[in-house]
Amino acid sequence: MEDGTLSKIMAKCEALKKEGLEKAEEYLRSDDSIVSTISESILSRTDNGKLFQWLHYCAITRHQNYKLFAFVLQFIPDLIVVYLYAIYESDKSLRARSEALLRTLSDEMEKEGPFTIEVANLSKSSIYHEAATQVSSVSLTEGALQRHNLAEVPRVPVRPTFSGKEISVNNRLQFLATLVEIFTDHVALYPTITRTLFCKACIRLSLQGMGDILARCPGLMMDCCLNLGEIGAMRRYSVDDQLVTSLLHGVRLCLFQMCHDVAIQALQALKLRAEYELLTLALQVSHALVRLTKDVRPLDTPALPSLVGDCRFVVNPISTHEMLNGHILQCKCNTTTPQVLDLADVDLAIESLEFSMSATMRPRSGGVLNAKTTDV
Repeated sequence: MEDGTLSKIMAKCEALKKEGLEKAEEYLRSDDSIVSTISESILSRTDNGKLFQWLHYCAITRHQNYKLFAFVLQFIPDLIVVYLYAIYESDKSLRARSEALLRTLSDEMEKEGPFTIEVANLSKSSIYHEAATQVSSVSLTEGALQRHNLAEVPRVPVRPTFSGKEISVNNRLQFLATLVEIFTDHVALYPTITRTLFCKACIRLSLQGMGDILARCPGLMMDCCLNLGEIGAMRRYSVDDQLVTSLLHGVRLCLFQMCHDVAIQALQALKLRAEYELLTLALQVSHALVRLTKDVRPLDTPALPSLVGDCRFVVNPISTHEMLNGHILQCKCNTTTPQVLDLADVDLAIESLEFSMSATMRPRSGGVLNAKTTDV
């Protein structure tokens, strides 16, 4: 897109802000071309700072209009790609602009309040269990609290916070994984174009610098929507298990939608990178998703709603889902007649799998060999 188009979008948005933030937010969400224009401008890395400044001003309106803030959140994947590029290419100006905007989005989300879960007291009955009567009079939870000099049941944060912390090589990937989780929390609000752009960003992050691997396996990613030759020749970015797993969670939410084909490509790319880096949790999640996509395929309909509704898909009959040693879903089929599976059932199966893996996955002593890349 031409720079003039982007300038017109920003100018019209600023003019509508004077009439009310709702007017500006409705305008930005009225046309998918606005999203693609902003995304292309971010990835082109030709902006002199005006775009990042405009996105910053839109983000800090979270209290006045949350939808306008959520509009900016959908560009987190593109901003991550540009941020890593600036780090590895030593572009200090672009790095400062992109990191400042990402920090703004992270800090604004932290202002929503601490996302925590309360550790259950095992000595008290709940809807999930009955208190064991044969346990000693001092409850397990209260005894543990006394040993650690705590007076109340602790609340464990769901995701780390980075407010006031310096982003360094030690916590950078954790910071980016947290941003991806923020994006996936809002993915249901976004149109198909945003989900497609997210899947393309996953392909870039996974296959960048992997040209040698793709050359040795010409059959891999043969129908990719991006130029693999150009992506493979670029520098490879460091990733870790947490970041790739967070990206896989986002791809899972894009499967069986209008962007299903691109989501499948993103899944294949992330799976390839997880296999190359020997990322244990990402490997298990990716294999589970691949197995699920073989059993479920979207109906050949011209349009599907982007939100939960009447999304239904033809599947091979699945009678049970079993989890064996924290590995992949196994499907036992007793008939060959196609059946219909609701999207909510698909999500429930995957969420159950992910919970089982996160609860049972433990690294073996000595760790796992990891083909790490050089960080900056």
